[in-house]
Amino acid sequence: MKNGVWRVKLNKVIMAAALLSLLGMPNCFSQVPANNRMALSQLDNSAGFPDLEPGGAIIPPPTTIKSIQTSGSGFGSGFTMPCWWKDCYSLPKTIESLTKLSQTGARWVVLTPTWFMNAASDSYMQATDGTPTDDSLRVAIRKAKSLGLLVSLKPHVDVKNDIRFNLNPADQKAWFKSYRVMVLQYARLAAAEKVDIFVVGTELFHVDGPTNYDDWKSLIAAVRAVYSGSLTYAADWYNFPRVTFWDQLDYIGIDCYFPQVSSYYIVMQAGWQSYKLLVAPVAALYGKQVIFTELGISSQEGANRQPWEWKEIGPVDLKVQSDYFESLLSVFGDTSWFAGFWQWGWEINPDGGGANDKGMTVQGKPALDVLIRHFTAAANKLASCEEASVYSPVLPKYQHSLFQKHKQLRPI
Repeated sequence: MKNGVWRVKLNKVIMAAALLSLLGMPNCFSQVPANNRMALSQLDNSAGFPDLEPGGAIIPPPTTIKSIQTSGSGFGSGFTMPCWWKDCYSLPKTIESLTKLSQTGARWVVLTPTWFMNAASDSYMQATDGTPTDDSLRVAIRKAKSLGLLVSLKPHVDVKNDIRFNLNPADQKAWFKSYRVMVLQYARLAAAEKVDIFVVGTELFHVDGPTNYDDWKSLIAAVRAVYSGSLTYAADWYNFPRVTFWDQLDYIGIDCYFPQVSSYYIVMQAGWQSYKLLVAPVAALYGKQVIFTELGISSQEGANRQPWEWKEIGPVDLKVQSDYFESLLSVFGDTSWFAGFWQWGWEINPDGGGANDKGMTVQGKPALDVLIRHFTAAANKLASCEEASVYSPVLPKYQHSLFQKHKQLRPI
């Protein structure tokens, strides 16, 4: 079918789903006990899964979407705590910082071990001295669990002396073979340490499109064979509609760095309303909730126009950071298909941030007060939600009627 016809059909679906998403019903769906929840939807099982390894057994896909085992306390939000050194997650200062993180009312901490490629076109990645060791990760995971936090493990791949966007292996099949080794190492660690969500990839623009659907389907099947928890993928904010393997995952993940044309609160609020119209149809199409797997902005003037930028671009502006978060939460906070966010990023330095800091951390800044208010309000809401008020979010009926068509779409 010609692209023009697809545009018309897809635009109709997007508009219908977006209008229905604005009904504004409160999000109590994820706040009931896991054993009482209805599954969001069923995965498409028609194609089956390939062998995990040569001669390996075929692993059938799950029949329902997994739920976070939160004993009725909801999905919630929290912080990513990145670090780039072999023992960084087991340092005393990291444990102190993790304790401070837990005292904000956050429900999540996300840990991000990184492997590296020597060049953007390479087909091989490896751990380096910049990769936290498994033992270091275990220390942080166990400490987080003891503090009552939920934990996500979110392995990254970066390119030495280059940006991740340029990662574009010359031999993609060889690259996926190497990537599979890394992912399965961390999936086994996640299983052993009872990690709550595992993220199968992050911002891999040149290898996460429709032509790589089967590569990801095979990889996700392999992960499910060793890890029984929930899965997501962290897609770029400009690329998430192009990812077609959401049907194989439990949540849609978006690294949320949507730019805003102005730093004025009311203008940013309007901007978030427009972005909501972009996200809602994808949630509707797949019948899944959305996690903002990264949510960040630096505290410097002009950061609203390029919230992904961590380098220095202007003078300190604490207000643009706090208004960016507060305006987003005013629009997405009570949306049924919005599960929560993981703010990027909480520093391993317990005394990080502060009034003169231009970075993305909210430590010691007004933006932290915004997030603490959100965490507190969410906790109070959890206490008042009743099972009778639960409803099925995001139009799951669209999933099967449109999935086979949408899976074949190409960028337009």
